Amino acid sequence: MSKKFEELLKLAEQGDAVAQFNLGACYYNGDGVEPDDEKAVYWYKKAAEQDNADAQCNLGVCYELGLGVEQDSEEAAVWYKKAAVWYKKAAEQGDTDAQFNLGWCYENGSGVEQDLEEAAVWYKKAAEQGNADAQCKLGVCYEEGDGVEQNDEEAARWYQKAAEQGDTVAQRYLGYCYESGQGVEQNYDKAAFWFKKAAEQGDDEAQEAYDELCEQE
Repeated sequence: MSKKFEELLKLAEQGDAVAQFNLGACYYNGDGVEPDDEKAVYWYKKAAEQDNADAQCNLGVCYELGLGVEQDSEEAAVWYKKAAVWYKKAAEQGDTDAQFNLGWCYENGSGVEQDLEEAAVWYKKAAEQGNADAQCKLGVCYEEGDGVEQNDEEAARWYQKAAEQGDTVAQRYLGYCYESGQGVEQNYDKAAFWFKKAAEQGDDEAQEAYDELCEQE
């Protein structure tokens, strides 16, 4: 055990929420110590109960994935509910990852009653803070009219924001927008540009779209 870890443990045992979160992360990631999901949950919960948003979000992830908690088919619904509870606590503090995760919960009815409007609300909160995953999801909401009024221009606008941050799915979707002129002025060069961007990151569908577009030219 390193001296740095010993100092972190000492602070955590004294009730320092940030140290408790960091200690949980160490156990979760195996950073300086053997990975231990149960100990990760223990320390995340300590910090989460002191309103540490990062810990609340990560504790939600642990419950959702069944890491460090006993999760079987009969109890899964209980853990999903606990995940949603912790996501909401962190989301209400402005944690973008938790906002995105909570949006996903509402979209899929995981731990909460399915509510597409509520999902869009949380995706938008995270998207407005620059969360690329949420920006892409919000784009889908606008394209499909899920939880918001259907709006191709808004869909393309959010895809653009996520694409510029390197989100491969958003890059592919933006390519489709430019290819078909959906929400933007049709532009095959820009469509090819975004398909290629996504393809270079390993997106097979984008590669296929890029190849097909090149063949048409």
